[in-house]
Amino acid sequence: MASYPPPTDNFPIFDALAFLEPLNATITLAEADAKYLARTDIAISVAQTTAFSDNITIGNTLLDYIPSQGLQIKPTVNSEAVFLRVLDAVGTTLQRVECTETNTFLYDQTRITQSATPSNYTSLLQTNAVMDFLNVAISSSMNFRVKNSVGTTMTPFSINTNAVTIAPSQVATGLNGLNLNSALFGRNDTTANAFDGTLGYTRHPLSWTISASKAVAIPTSNVVVDVILNGTPTTVFNTLSNGVWRISCSCNNASNNGVTTSITMAWGSPTGATIINGTTAQLYHQITAGLTNFAAPFPDLIIRTTGNGTTAIICNFTATYSIQPIVTFNLFATKIG
Repeated sequence: MASYPPPTDNFPIFDALAFLEPLNATITLAEADAKYLARTDIAISVAQTTAFSDNITIGNTLLDYIPSQGLQIKPTVNSEAVFLRVLDAVGTTLQRVECTETNTFLYDQTRITQSATPSNYTSLLQTNAVMDFLNVAISSSMNFRVKNSVGTTMTPFSINTNAVTIAPSQVATGLNGLNLNSALFGRNDTTANAFDGTLGYTRHPLSWTISASKAVAIPTSNVVVDVILNGTPTTVFNTLSNGVWRISCSCNNASNNGVTTSITMAWGSPTGATIINGTTAQLYHQITAGLTNFAAPFPDLIIRTTGNGTTAIICNFTATYSIQPIVTFNLFATKIG
């Protein structure tokens, strides 16, 4: 009888059933729940499914299900981050995702994959100071898309194995030091393409024209003036890329005639280039009559530039006058090879 609980009531008669109550009848379900929740040692559950009707708190982190929003993981301490970590093959902890109050960090390599074909993915990999974007699919491409003001999806920029494409209706600005094996610059039906920098080396002949116009008050009679450097320097003529260039200039005194008796137009020896259509002594033009209203061209200068974008073209003009003229010079540099 020592194996059974004692009787729970004072019966007037002997009742053997009082000694046969199950052992678990001595603790209620509420008492069992309270004892389970109050335990402080390690607990192991063998339940296949555990359902929680509300949230769960683990340390300083709350796991909470919100209808229509799903499961959220939220620290209960201000400015505390959430981490996602895994173990590698030798048990080393590797950090993969970190969420802070201001940023989400993805560590090492990140893959964005197609669910139907997981082998087709694009990876983002940061190695030291280099970020690599790789689409591993065969004959793949990358598109950069945006929506315009009316919500239409546009693809202004795309890359594939054969080309980098900028949509014709888009404007590309701020390109500097762009290396091209070949390039075509043209115009559409209404607008010419604009260029105001240095055109780099190309292995194919490419026609390109740089132009400028400037009015110069000839400072001193019978003294040589370098038109390119006079006043505000016309620096585009001193940054010509390697190749063959035709340099042209015309001048007139339409803005202020003055009283001029002779003008001389000549080219100086360039820096970073070689003259290939004569010498500076031959590329020379002097006029001593009909100068009340004049419009005259310089002889063309053809040079081969070798200065890798550092040149110095010298355009000399001399006027002998009694009343100072203002001369307008129209300069052109056309790449012809």
